Amino acid sequence: KQWYQRRVRAIAIETENTAECSDGLQQDYRGQRSMTASGRSCMSWASQFPHKHSETEGNYPDAGLGSHNYCRNPDDDEGGAWCYTTDPEVRWETCGIEKCGGVILII
Repeated sequence: KQWYQRRVRAIAIETENTAECSDGLQQDYRGQRSMTASGRSCMSWASQFPHKHSETEGNYPDAGLGSHNYCRNPDDDEGGAWCYTTDPEVRWETCGIEKCGGVILII
């Protein structure tokens, strides 16, 4: 039998945050997900119905809030990006934004 030596090269690629994922507390998440992890629709940040709140664009100017209902994390919640829901019975929920970033090893 003959043995052949095979050289394997591995490349490490650092991935970056995208609109579909975010790392850490997800304060920088700027994607367009507008539904919670359980499937509830998000309420517009500019609205005060059905839930009154103080997380407004004026109070959190760098948090990506505005006249939209996309998931955000203006108050650095440990659960990550979240939103107020349009369900009068459920005030807010996290959105289940996937974590990204890190290293991919390609062989």
